[in-house]
Amino acid sequence: MKFFNHNPLQILIFLFLIFPFAIGGTEQGSPRSVLERTALTERTASITKYKRIILASNAPPFHLEKPKKDFVHTNEWKIEPSSGGLVTAVEPVIKSNEENVWVFHVTLSDPEYMLTPKEDPKLMAIETYKNSEKSNFGLSMVLIELERFDKFYKGVSNNILWPAFHNILHKIDVKNEDFNEILKEYREVNKQFAKKIVESKPTKNDFIWIQDYHLLFVGEYLREIEVVNAKKLLVKTKKYLVNNRKYLMKAKEPFELGFFLHTPFNLTENFVEKFENFEEKFNNLTKEIIKAMLSFDKVGFQTNKDRDIFVKWAKHFYKKKLHKTISKNIIIIKIENITPKKGCNLGVYPATIKIDDFTSIAEKEEIINEAKKLRDDKMANTLGGGKLFFGVERFDYTKGIKEKLRAFEKYLEDHPDRVGKDVLYQIAQDNRGGIGSFKIYHDEIKEIPEEINKKFQQTFYLTDKDGQGIEINYKPIIFETKGVNREELVKRYLAMDIGVVTPVMDGMNLVVKEMIVCNPDAALILSEGAGTHHQFTENKLGHNYHLVQDIEDAEAFAQVMHEAVTQPKKVAELSEYLKENGVEKWSNEFLYGKK
Repeated sequence: MKFFNHNPLQILIFLFLIFPFAIGGTEQGSPRSVLERTALTERTASITKYKRIILASNAPPFHLEKPKKDFVHTNEWKIEPSSGGLVTAVEPVIKSNEENVWVFHVTLSDPEYMLTPKEDPKLMAIETYKNSEKSNFGLSMVLIELERFDKFYKGVSNNILWPAFHNILHKIDVKNEDFNEILKEYREVNKQFAKKIVESKPTKNDFIWIQDYHLLFVGEYLREIEVVNAKKLLVKTKKYLVNNRKYLMKAKEPFELGFFLHTPFNLTENFVEKFENFEEKFNNLTKEIIKAMLSFDKVGFQTNKDRDIFVKWAKHFYKKKLHKTISKNIIIIKIENITPKKGCNLGVYPATIKIDDFTSIAEKEEIINEAKKLRDDKMANTLGGGKLFFGVERFDYTKGIKEKLRAFEKYLEDHPDRVGKDVLYQIAQDNRGGIGSFKIYHDEIKEIPEEINKKFQQTFYLTDKDGQGIEINYKPIIFETKGVNREELVKRYLAMDIGVVTPVMDGMNLVVKEMIVCNPDAALILSEGAGTHHQFTENKLGHNYHLVQDIEDAEAFAQVMHEAVTQPKKVAELSEYLKENGVEKWSNEFLYGKK
């Protein structure tokens, strides 16, 4: 036969390409098949311990502070722990091994400064990150030019994805003519992250863990890098196949990729319709999002509801191509040419906190004493016998701050006997004010506390135990927009009588868990929009707090506030539950499937 006129090397290469199964390959056509058919061994079904976790997030593990008087001096940068929910959840995992790596962004104020970093204060700050002794894990920084970052962060992440995932579609702020450009830059930033991750030289023993909606497409770009690497390897394989058969054993196995979504996943049909007429490959952004998330080996959601919505959309777009199985509460989706060979595992992993990070502070005698002083200070202009309501969140339209303020106003209207006694102390940390929809919200809300204070303020004249006259100027609301560090936050948790966490929609809301473990004797008001509510009710713990079913119903919300004052439900049982389900258990379930 003419076939046998070819030399042995050609025949071996021919067989290698046509019959990949002979050396551990996969189906033809898979985007990963080139890579996988160059490897003789399959990845083991379970890994007891990853050598490294390579974590990527938009948010850095720290934030930089600098005294204003010393702003021009590089050596005055101070590193402080970040207080956001993402960092609170993942930092303990990364700190557990000094070989772990955290990949995060640093913004450049001018693209020219990429060549002259010493001229840019932000780049000077990079040296502070690098030299930080507070970090016991690796730091890897993605340098992003400011104009690109604005389109990535303001344009897509917070003006499209944030409101879309929370199903607050009227807050989406994008012009049709700008859409392709900002989405292009969003993808470019994701590509930068993928390249930076590869610089850490991940191996089959590492786990790459991508965090949140800012980095949806990083997995896709890492898969593309796999294919490029495989093609390069294939060229070498053709050359050395006969003389060095063992060369194939050195082939890199596919990256082990995980993604965790800290926000809700509440995309609706209305969102799809809003973008269905946009041009070219972004004409259906929802399908792009679903496809990107399916490129990961593992995807974690905060609630079953979030996962169910994701599966619904995957079925909608891929129909009969989609193969779904369920194993130990994990939904496994397989779609040829879309998911990894073994499928994309979809799990529900309610994020949580490292309990000891908070209880160790809350149990200190000096902190307890300072918390009492803080409470006395916040309640100084009351008649006594009142309750301190406390809320703390980012100044964000998803957090229900406006509804909370109006409900407290209604509460005082309906229960005038509480005027002069009760105070709502609200911290709304202002860190997204430069984004259009957030700025409008800030401007709208900032007037409300003063309006309510004017409505209910009263002056009381009392006599103290020594017979001296006292003037008390009561105002029911204390409203602050500057965040506080963890120690100061714990003091406020200890000082409160009633915690109020009532978002319109939230992923999990770790503030709830912080409040509970720090102050088990407090009462808690929680809304249905918080992921914690779903976690607690699924574990039959919903009787331990006061539930607001509709935060826009000010009258019903006010009644819940009154119940929390007159018939408080203590959160002690919730505290015990959380102590048994800390961040170590959360990370082990996601990474290793261990309960």
